[in-house]
Amino acid sequence: MQASRSFERVAIPGCDGIATGKGTNGHLPPSELCDLWQAPYKDRADAAVALIALNQDYFARFGTDICLSSGYRSYEQQLILRVRKGAIAASAGQSNHGWGL
Repeated sequence: MQASRSFERVAIPGCDGIATGKGTNGHLPPSELCDLWQAPYKDRADAAVALIALNQDYFARFGTDICLSSGYRSYEQQLILRVRKGAIAASAGQSNHGWGL
């Protein structure tokens, strides 16, 4: 999967912004993930580029970063969250978080 070409890419240190499609839900290799501005959150490279561009626009308008509450979740993290939150959390392997989106 490639990032959209409809917007200018944002430079992210150590991240080329290209998702190669390696891995499965909750099992993405570190090479597919990029750090976001709010540690410890990461997202898939193409999603990170889009989100960082959105955050730059948000910051320009409001003078603060978007507050993140989650990011990529490993399969194991999805299992734990499902136990803690019950049906309001997606089943492990079914969450968009497991794709880093």
